[in-house]
Amino acid sequence: YEEAVGKFQEALRIDPSYIPAYHQLGLLYAEIGKVPEAIETLTKGIAAAEKAGDLHAKDEMEDALEELE
Repeated sequence: YEEAVGKFQEALRIDPSYIPAYHQLGLLYAEIGKVPEAIETLTKGIAAAEKAGDLHAKDEMEDALEELE
């Protein structure tokens, strides 16, 4: 899992507008019990998706965030 976390973090470092990485990283954090990190990542992803006009991704991340809170 940690290797996957690193890959998603690297993807976001290279391209912070890559919306799917926020979603997948947030879900991965939740899966491994890092809930605060999941919440932070999904929140950033929602903002990025909103900025990009990707309402589908925004809705999916909001749903995932709701399940964590």
